[in-house]
Amino acid sequence: ADGTASRVMLAPAILTNAVGVRTAEARVLASQDLQPGDGPKRTRQLDISLPPGVTYRAGDHLGVCPKNDEERVERLAGYLGAALDGLLMAPKTMTVRAVPKGVVLQVRNVLTSLVDISGRPSVPLLDLLLAKAVNPAERARLTEIRNVLAHPGGLAKSDGPLRAAIEAGGYDVLRLLDEFPSCSLNIFEFLRVAQPLRPRYYSASSSPRVHGEGVVQVTAGLEPTPVPGGHPFRGLGSSYLHALRPGDRLNVFLDSADGFRLQQDVTRPMIFVSAGTGLAPMRGFCWERLAMQRSGAMLAEAALFNGIHSASP
Repeated sequence: ADGTASRVMLAPAILTNAVGVRTAEARVLASQDLQPGDGPKRTRQLDISLPPGVTYRAGDHLGVCPKNDEERVERLAGYLGAALDGLLMAPKTMTVRAVPKGVVLQVRNVLTSLVDISGRPSVPLLDLLLAKAVNPAERARLTEIRNVLAHPGGLAKSDGPLRAAIEAGGYDVLRLLDEFPSCSLNIFEFLRVAQPLRPRYYSASSSPRVHGEGVVQVTAGLEPTPVPGGHPFRGLGSSYLHALRPGDRLNVFLDSADGFRLQQDVTRPMIFVSAGTGLAPMRGFCWERLAMQRSGAMLAEAALFNGIHSASP
């Protein structure tokens, strides 16, 4: 031996999602707002270039693997005392839902793509914080939050403001760690109670016969929900899509919407209703009908009924 210590280089597995779905890397071709003005609700359409060999049909869903905001990831890592470029491995004896066991992982990848840090906190998370809190006043407040989460129907009228804030999405793991500084967690303790960051599904609002087999359009709304005493809540998936710009890359997969197709006999009249399902898939079907018409097909009449929110009583 020459006295030189041998080193083992560990290459972490970089994962795109916590549920084991195989994804492909797509690219944003275009992004535009469909609702001009200063209203609170925004709707954004993205043209997404699919990788070679990935095709879709009108009516299919595009699964998108969102990522947590980088600044929030950095803050959470600080609370957990974990270096973002550090490595970890969940032991096979550990109870965990958001990360695979016995696999070398990178802290940044785990907190960005695998754990849900924006969703409503779970009762096990509150139990963990209660076990860690050393400040009596913080313990009392955490107990109130836990009781609201554990009893969705409500126990007392006095929890009304707190319940309203929680149900509006005003509390997540970062707000809890902000408000209760006497709770000190490490990343393994957090992973035992962390929820997996699940993919979001969006209906294709385009037709491959019009826009090309390798290009899919998705249309996503973003409407902040007021939170009593806090910042407005914005959905993670919609916020992620709205932040994407041309040239950005994202991890996607196709989910076939079996049964959700245009009727085969286009000589019969069609009725489209987009109240609860949204307009996006109906838009894709309308593009599909246009492609049929351009190819010489004789189409019967079609009627589209679109339900929209109104502020009037």
